[in-house]
Amino acid sequence: MCQQRRTDIQSSEPPTTNLYDFQLLGSSYSMLQCLDYTPYQHICRNIEQLLRQKMADSRLLNIVATSMPQWQTVEIREEENGQTVVISRTGMAFEFVLHVSGNGQTHKLTGVYTWAGSRLNRPPAEQRQRIWLDLNGTLADFGGSRMTERLKAAN
Repeated sequence: MCQQRRTDIQSSEPPTTNLYDFQLLGSSYSMLQCLDYTPYQHICRNIEQLLRQKMADSRLLNIVATSMPQWQTVEIREEENGQTVVISRTGMAFEFVLHVSGNGQTHKLTGVYTWAGSRLNRPPAEQRQRIWLDLNGTLADFGGSRMTERLKAAN
């Protein structure tokens, strides 16, 4: 159970649009909402921002999740009653292929997108998040123990 980011609005994004194909992430949608209320849009915005750090005119054309996500989660008991278990940290990684335009060219990139959040049992203003985009990587490289390290770093 994660603290709801917004309590009175129900939202659902389609798993596939012209910009993204996140069908393989669909079964994790409610967990992704622990990190952002519209997680698919958030992923696309963050990837485009990361790409623009390397090339200012980068524009994400499309992205496809090519693996099921790997998750790691840390739960704690709430201090108030000791009975309720809540998620305090979580991390998710998946492999992708994307197309990006920039500098008048289009490029195909592959890799791993990792998204970690901490202090999720606190109000949204106190929560922390980190994103990693590992080009040419695989979950074998950036899942497992590497994700454990990153989840700790997000705290």
